Amino acid sequence: MIRTLPGHANCHHKHYGLSCATYEQMLQESGQRCEICGTAPQGNTSGKLFIDHENALGTWAVRGLLCHRCNSLNANRPGWNVTAPEGSDRYLANPWFHRRLAELGISADAPAEPPPGALVSDSLGRTWSYSRGSWHTKRSRIRGSAWADLVDQFGPIGLTITLPV
Repeated sequence: MIRTLPGHANCHHKHYGLSCATYEQMLQESGQRCEICGTAPQGNTSGKLFIDHENALGTWAVRGLLCHRCNSLNANRPGWNVTAPEGSDRYLANPWFHRRLAELGISADAPAEPPPGALVSDSLGRTWSYSRGSWHTKRSRIRGSAWADLVDQFGPIGLTITLPV
C-alpha cells in the first residue's frame, strides 16, 4: 500500500484495526481536517489528526479523526471539568464505526468466540487460529483472554469468521 496522504507517516492506525486503505479513506472523507472544528493537521502540536474511539466498546469503535484540542476536550473523563467543543453533538451522533456497521449490514454486538477449528481473519489481513489455549497468527500471539483482546481491537467490523466444514 502506498501511503499518499499527509498524516499517514506511520501505521499507528493498525492499533485501531484500521487497514492503510481504510485509514486513507477516512483522511480523504474528513478532508484531512478535524471532524469537529475543521483544524488542519498542521495546526496540531503533533502535525497530525488523532484517531478518536469509543473507549467503552474498544479500540475498534473508531468515531473519527480529531485535532488534539477536540480529542482532549471530547474525552469526557470523570472528574474533568471541561466543556465539549461546539459541534461535538453532531460528531458523536454519527461516528465512523456506526456508518461502517450500517454499510456492512452488521450489528455492533461482539461476535461470539468461534468453535475450535474455525479460522478468523482480521482487517489487517492476518489469519488467526486457536490452539493451546490462545488465538495466534504466524507472526503474533495473544495470551490470556485472547478472544476478548481480538474483539477489543477489531470488533464486529474487522473480524471475519470461517467455520470448519
